[in-house]
Amino acid sequence: MRAGAAAVGSMGVGLSACTVPAAGRPGFELGPDEVELGLGIHGEAGVRRTAVAPADVVVDTLLDRITADLALAPGERVALLVNNLGGTPLMELQIVARRAVRRLTEQGFRLERAWTGSFLTALEMAGCSLSVLRVDDRLLERLDAPVSAPAWPAAHLGRVRPEPLRVPGTPAPGGVPAAGSRPAAAAAGGPPPRRVLERVVEEVCAALVAAEPELTMMDQAVGDGDLGISLARGAEAVRREFPGYGEDPAAVLRALSATLRRALGGTSGPLYAVLLLRAAAVLEEAGGVPAARDWARALAEGARAVSELGGAEVGDRTMLDALVPAADALRQALDGGAEPCDALSAAVEAARKGTAATAAMTPRRGRSSYLGERAVGRVDPGAEAVAIWLEVVSRTVCEGN
Repeated sequence: MRAGAAAVGSMGVGLSACTVPAAGRPGFELGPDEVELGLGIHGEAGVRRTAVAPADVVVDTLLDRITADLALAPGERVALLVNNLGGTPLMELQIVARRAVRRLTEQGFRLERAWTGSFLTALEMAGCSLSVLRVDDRLLERLDAPVSAPAWPAAHLGRVRPEPLRVPGTPAPGGVPAAGSRPAAAAAGGPPPRRVLERVVEEVCAALVAAEPELTMMDQAVGDGDLGISLARGAEAVRREFPGYGEDPAAVLRALSATLRRALGGTSGPLYAVLLLRAAAVLEEAGGVPAARDWARALAEGARAVSELGGAEVGDRTMLDALVPAADALRQALDGGAEPCDALSAAVEAARKGTAATAAMTPRRGRSSYLGERAVGRVDPGAEAVAIWLEVVSRTVCEGN
């Protein structure tokens, strides 16, 4: 117990005070644009009052103070506890947890466990506390031990996946490939297909995260406003989980499908999941190292799967208005003898034209269907997202060609 107490640092932020029943009034008062840093769990005032800031900024402030006080060095193993002070919605707590996990890994700490929940509350206080514990095998064993406390989650729920997706070009870690995977042969004169696929996925993830504000704004005008947020969240999930996807391109697509089905919200999750799942089946059927025509057929079959699941067709103002023309252009260009990179350029051009055409369409399916004529004049954000990632795929695959 003493060792654990000596190895933990904790700091909280309050957006409001709590009211102790016997006192009948809040322990302190905050202005509408103020937060209290370092406050006590019983409602005591904190060490500093500051202006309201974005959640990421507040989290960085708390964690930087904690890790400095603990004198943590990069490479040290830590556990994280994100605690609800009482009146914070779960969604906001998860936003804090997302940034806390990212901040610790960015600073080079090995995050072994992370928990989020209401563990020690101050009645109705809005805010949270962050606790970081320096751990070793002995402490982890105790953290993972079964307990009967109803508020403590099962041990496996705190486990954190390994390091995020490697920066393209860095050596792959050693080890045995994931079960069911098989190494892909290297293309003549080029990098192994898995390495190319890794680079493509990383660049697509980066592009979708960067496009989040634009896609969100577009979707707010013609949908429920969450497309950009959902795709960025999916991209971050892929970055975290990619190292465990295996080596075979079909296995990678299957794993991508599973990640996006779980991480994306709304209808985007199932649609992207089935696209990737059908594409993986095509690559498995082709066998060996996929050729350009195999990828073209995979894209076309993936688009067909999206249409079958969602019931939409080209002209209904959905992602298919970019996806289907791109798949058709890719196949036609390859059938006509075009080089793969020229065929990809044709696919991107077709996706862009299809996306632009959605501005003149009355929606019959998808996110804008309930708006009718009110959506006319604005490009469909789902189609725009397809055009974005296709363009990144083309550019990344054909770099230097």
